[in-house]
Amino acid sequence: SVVEQVPGVYDWTLTDRMANAVAANGMKPLAVVGFTPEWARMPGTTSSHSAPTDPSAFAAFANRAAGRYAKIITDWEIWNEPNISASWAPTPDPVAYTQLLSLAAAGIRAAQPSANIIAGALSPASDSVPGQVHPLTFTQAIYANGGKNSFNTLSIHPYTFPALPTDPATSWWSTFQQVPLIRNVMVTYGDSSKPIWFTEFGAPTGSSPDSVTPAFQSQYLSDGIKAARKLSYVKKTLIYSLRDAGTDVTDREQNFGLLYNNFTAKPAYATVRSLARPGILFLSC
Repeated sequence: SVVEQVPGVYDWTLTDRMANAVAANGMKPLAVVGFTPEWARMPGTTSSHSAPTDPSAFAAFANRAAGRYAKIITDWEIWNEPNISASWAPTPDPVAYTQLLSLAAAGIRAAQPSANIIAGALSPASDSVPGQVHPLTFTQAIYANGGKNSFNTLSIHPYTFPALPTDPATSWWSTFQQVPLIRNVMVTYGDSSKPIWFTEFGAPTGSSPDSVTPAFQSQYLSDGIKAARKLSYVKKTLIYSLRDAGTDVTDREQNFGLLYNNFTAKPAYATVRSLARPGILFLSC
């Protein structure tokens, strides 16, 4: 939606700058392939998070991106949180997502045969809430609709704030604590060799209704990282995010950082640094 705002016309300026800077500083980027420019979505829709009308056009873009960044990027996540309507409008559709995943994976593998295709990026959600599909239900649907061979890694965003990830009182709704159930689906379909990555995990400070204190954010991340390491199949945890996106403390989305917007550290920064291991924990910003 940024690079191909006109069909067949590509402006890689922004992504080139970011990818090259990350590589130049010795880091390994994960790329999220998305979203939908105006020409590629249903007429009258205004959100770039609307479902693409032509998955093959999306796959062609994925192929081109994978070819361009083959020397820098090998981890490709297909879409972001497609199990909620805020990210897959007008409503989540695991069948349509699986089709998009399959075509995009084929496009990327044509340019990078050994690419790591990451499926899901699933948000906490409930089947009983309109516009949401539970991560467990969505994962089952990916497999039921033939998506097994289209990905190498399953991605989950196991947010639980304002509760701790391991709080036993939240087990009935906690995405974090239901990850073993999702894993059971993978095992049932013969996919026990594939890892799970937590490609987003964090908690917001500030003053929004579901924010936490800086001290609790630190405790929350420590609790979650340590718990994730007890699950042998969870191979990566990416913290969302490194730095606050803004200074409005009432806006939840601006306050997930380990650092404030002015680069002052919150307590969670030292906590995450103390727990980080090469190849195990990454920071996304």
